[in-house]
Amino acid sequence: MQNLFQEVTVHRVPDKIVNQLVALIGEGRLAPGDKLPPERELGERLGVGRSSLREALSILEALGYVEVRQRKGIFVKGVAPSLSLEPLSRMLRADFGKLHMLYEVRNDIELASAAAAARLRTDEDLENILRCVERLEAVQGRPFWEHDQAFHVAVAQASRNFIRVHMVTHIFEFTRPLLESWVDELLEQEPASFPSLSGQHRGIYAAIAAGDPGTARQRMQEHFAWSDARIDEHHRRAYAGAAGA
Repeated sequence: MQNLFQEVTVHRVPDKIVNQLVALIGEGRLAPGDKLPPERELGERLGVGRSSLREALSILEALGYVEVRQRKGIFVKGVAPSLSLEPLSRMLRADFGKLHMLYEVRNDIELASAAAAARLRTDEDLENILRCVERLEAVQGRPFWEHDQAFHVAVAQASRNFIRVHMVTHIFEFTRPLLESWVDELLEQEPASFPSLSGQHRGIYAAIAAGDPGTARQRMQEHFAWSDARIDEHHRRAYAGAAGA
């Protein structure tokens, strides 16, 4: 992240800071979840005073580009959709089977991400994806969701398409209330599922690292086929339990 920022020397400094950071987010060079440097360091890199930087960060926070987490720092947010997703959320909660429709959209995006990443990834991208794989393997289950999201976002980022990055981020955040507890339960009750998931992530990374778009796409497709089958099984069990209640 050291070479991302340029000194700001023009008039109306806060606006120029905002424009620069928004451009970096738009270019995908700052991705959702990325942590910005501490205020003092960021101000030095930009060549601006603390008051101008704080005003710019307040503007960015109000616009929804960053969020300030107490005692943790400032993080890039996914660009929020302009329309409320609450009606869709209600439909999915009422009919869990409709989740497949959302996952069809996710499949389309992520299969394309994997293939593009195999063609366009940089050494830095590969390091980022591998780091996500290793974190997933290290946690041995929980907190699985956040590390799984980081992996898929890293693949999307390697595809050099910032829209994919934000769409993958939103789908994860949108489905988290519906699926996170189920995923935790699955990994707890069926520990053998975790090595399967780890192997799938490793396979996707290996294909991207090898620069093989076809295999990367296939490995991602296999990953989703496995996940879809488990979602179906979970849905059948939940339905049977409700019918027998």
